[in-house]
Amino acid sequence: MASHLHLPEMHPAKPTWADGAVMPLNLGAWWNEPEYKVCGTFRTRGYFILRKLHELDPARVLAVTAKLYREEEKEPQDISKGEWKVILEHLGASPKEVKDVQVKMGKWR
Repeated sequence: MASHLHLPEMHPAKPTWADGAVMPLNLGAWWNEPEYKVCGTFRTRGYFILRKLHELDPARVLAVTAKLYREEEKEPQDISKGEWKVILEHLGASPKEVKDVQVKMGKWR
């Protein structure tokens, strides 16, 4: 029986502040941060992006990555275009933000 990657059905939900207002991801600002500017590899860029997402909403990041990877650990440079989409959409990223990350991670072709 062939094994296929099955992305879980997840409905994107925007992270919220305590008062219920939508919290923007504002990923575009990340690319100007000094720490990002020194990320010279897909691996370091991926760790930077995942860390920033974790800072925004650790519970959501852990929930979506646990469903995607179960027991398997994956290096950021090995996360597929589709997996980045699932992770980012689950955290409330816009289609433009998803594409920006996919481009920065070399997954947009």
